[in-house]
Amino acid sequence: MLQFMKSEILKLRIQEITYPLAGVATLKLFPINASLPRYQSGQFLTFIFDHLGPKEIRRSYSLSSAYGVDDHLQITVKQQINGAASTFLTKTAKKGDILTALPPAGQFTLPAAPHQQHYIMLAAGSGITPIFSIIKDLLFHHSNTHIFLIYSNRNEQNIIFKEEISDFLIKYPQRFNCLHLLSDMQGTSHENKTPNLSIKRGRLSNFFLEDWVHKNWNFSLTQTHVYLCGPKGFMLKAVNTLRFMRYPVEQLHQEVYDIISPFKPSVDSLMDSTIYIFRKDQQYQFKLEAGESILDAALKNGIQLPYSCNSGSCTTCSVECIQGTVKMYTQGGPTDSQATKGTVFTCVGYPESDTVVLKL
Repeated sequence: MLQFMKSEILKLRIQEITYPLAGVATLKLFPINASLPRYQSGQFLTFIFDHLGPKEIRRSYSLSSAYGVDDHLQITVKQQINGAASTFLTKTAKKGDILTALPPAGQFTLPAAPHQQHYIMLAAGSGITPIFSIIKDLLFHHSNTHIFLIYSNRNEQNIIFKEEISDFLIKYPQRFNCLHLLSDMQGTSHENKTPNLSIKRGRLSNFFLEDWVHKNWNFSLTQTHVYLCGPKGFMLKAVNTLRFMRYPVEQLHQEVYDIISPFKPSVDSLMDSTIYIFRKDQQYQFKLEAGESILDAALKNGIQLPYSCNSGSCTTCSVECIQGTVKMYTQGGPTDSQATKGTVFTCVGYPESDTVVLKL
């Protein structure tokens, strides 16, 4: 029987569901077993569904709310083809339903001193969701910041948060600008009267982004943080361009939606280990056999650690290594707990020492 860490589980009641676009739902959520958890804009919730198939399903959805701005948690979900969880949330879920989730997590968040920086936001499709949360936070809480959003979509009818973005442009004309980049302009209104809003036909390209930054962005590299969220090709193109322009890598922030199964090492290269996990006043100990990830071994031994993507991308499973060494096989390649200053992703983590002590 799995030992759930009860303080790590949220029970959330759906207070309201709205449908801003076809196939898109925004859910306002309130905890019923705890107070509103403190979270950072740009983070996500991992939902646990045990009624959508023969096995438990976990899916992460970015928060579109901002702490201190909204009095509730809010997610905005786009239905995915053959997506059991997204179909349930956009088609079947109703007001009053109770959802189970892990606490807010994720590292797609503002820097330590957000008021000292300015921001370029690059989003495509439903990738706007965490970026919308961050924009809201900056506009409401950090009055010295300037933000320019470039938001790519197929057409105007697919712009999520269209009205909210227009309202922000009107309310914060000195600090917020937006460019809607549309691949199909058919049906687009040509009577745009919203201040600081531009609508252009096209797709994000290396040349377009570099040219746009040179012509429209007045702040230095050291003053600028860039946040990106969208399909893999969109992200790769933007990051390559920004790196070519010598934007510091630590100031480029990406939220990756596309999950790719990471490389799994052969059993011969791995070792048995004893794992200790500490969390507040709780302590867990279990044996790990060569070939098992730390997460797999914990689940096999009835210990339900937090996790979501199983590929080392979402960081839900991250813990701190305080003794021993762990090697991780992430989408970006192999790394170890020394290189990450003690951070371990248990879903892709394999011990390199006889004993590993972790802190949750």
